[in-house]
Amino acid sequence: MRRLLSALLVACILLAFPSCGQQKNEAADKTIQYYIDQEPQTLDPQVASDSSAILTIGALYEGLARLDSDGKAAPGVAESWSANDAGTAFTFHLRENAVWSDGQPVTASDFVFAFRRALAPQTKSAACRPLYVVKNARKISDGSLPAEQLGVRAENDKTLVVELEYAYADFPALTAETVFMPCNEKFFQQTQGKYGLEYKSILSNGPFVLGGKYSWDHGKQIKLTRSDTYKGEQPALPATLIFAMLGSDVDVSDPIKALTASNVDAIALPEQQVAEAQKLGLPLTSFQDITWGLAFNTQDSLMQNEKIRQGLTAALPRQKLLNHLPEKAEQAEYIIGPQAMLMGENYRKQAGTAVGYLKESTQSGALVQAGLKELGHPEFSHVTVLCPDIEQAKLMVNEMLVSWNRLTGQYFSMQPMAESELQKAVDSGDYQIALTGIYPERDGKLLSVFRSDSPQNPSRLASPDFDRLLLTAEQSGSAAALSSYLQAENYLSAHAVFYPIYYKNSYYACAKGVTGIVFRPNSAGIDFLLAGKTD
Repeated sequence: MRRLLSALLVACILLAFPSCGQQKNEAADKTIQYYIDQEPQTLDPQVASDSSAILTIGALYEGLARLDSDGKAAPGVAESWSANDAGTAFTFHLRENAVWSDGQPVTASDFVFAFRRALAPQTKSAACRPLYVVKNARKISDGSLPAEQLGVRAENDKTLVVELEYAYADFPALTAETVFMPCNEKFFQQTQGKYGLEYKSILSNGPFVLGGKYSWDHGKQIKLTRSDTYKGEQPALPATLIFAMLGSDVDVSDPIKALTASNVDAIALPEQQVAEAQKLGLPLTSFQDITWGLAFNTQDSLMQNEKIRQGLTAALPRQKLLNHLPEKAEQAEYIIGPQAMLMGENYRKQAGTAVGYLKESTQSGALVQAGLKELGHPEFSHVTVLCPDIEQAKLMVNEMLVSWNRLTGQYFSMQPMAESELQKAVDSGDYQIALTGIYPERDGKLLSVFRSDSPQNPSRLASPDFDRLLLTAEQSGSAAALSSYLQAENYLSAHAVFYPIYYKNSYYACAKGVTGIVFRPNSAGIDFLLAGKTD
């Protein structure tokens, strides 16, 4: 009887105090909801370039490496890696238990096929530029070399070797980008041109999957569920991710209300609501990653002339402008802001003292007159300047108008707009001059928003010279890349394409009780792997 009682007592103790491995995380197994501005055009990692697709692909797929909360490379499909002494070749060792969502093993050949496909001229991928660091990538992309000469090979099923054009110590972190995700060749061929366009044509290897035919409800939402086959270092915490979009019933017109009403668990927040979010005790994340300044529409009948742009810029009373900095803004000396990264290092620290913005000059009037003469205009015609509908911005633009009216003898006008409408006008090219914000892109793609083929080009710039500078930067090692990016940045200032005035923050807020969501600066996406919430 005593032995029986002892056994019962031990059993009761074990039931009352579960082991660490058995303890349930109260924040786990929840549904995390996020709103994306637009539906992804495709969920093909080798092709997708819009932010909604990048966010979704980041949950569906896993590359050789993941990024930790500090943005450093952490094991992904590759459990370890090593570099040669020169830093021009990396060997990645894949996890034995890395599998696709159908249970097939992920192999080194899946990465070889993915890299080659992204660069193939027939793929026409706008997302392939980060791959240019790989040996012969650019020549394969333009068709001058066959895909077989790309510097990537599978030593065996679990060993991948990547040779680079130049030393790049932070290359493993770069492989976390979507274009580096693997692709199963057999499955790709079976989709017959529909890869990434619907749930049946997606085979993923990440912590989440599209669970069925209704998981991608086009025009409304994408619903991802935790993968049963994913065996990464850290299992996914949420049971479900729901990405609602325009066309759904989710109302995000008031982001704070959307959070407090549980319509979403996290959301990008306009600066005007930051104080309210702080008062409510909502968790906030911010990055100083927006450069505000004057964008000149280089396709406008007047602003196409470089001398006119230079004259208007050189006439700006900079100190008077800076007297009207918006709240929480800091004056900007350069177009590329203080948080931008190049090859894993802070760009501004590497750049040192650069030329910066175009300075004031007594030659401003002569430049404008010379530009008018080149265009055959007898005088300056009416010009409207778009700006955000906030008091400090309007005061700042008014200082510009006073200076320009005096300079030209003509009337310049201001058109304040809601920031969302301002962005639409700039994106469509429906403006002459605009006070607007630009976002530096991810590592290795600095200033690419001004590239001739960029759909978000804020100045509608079409300059082969500028494009060549960016191409040189993307194909070069750290020193040469830095030099080319500096020249490209100075090109925009010297040719009066964009005039930087102040830096602002972007903000993200979470609902109370929501934890573990990692927001990344410079459009680098959001990681939901360890997202959780308590009631």
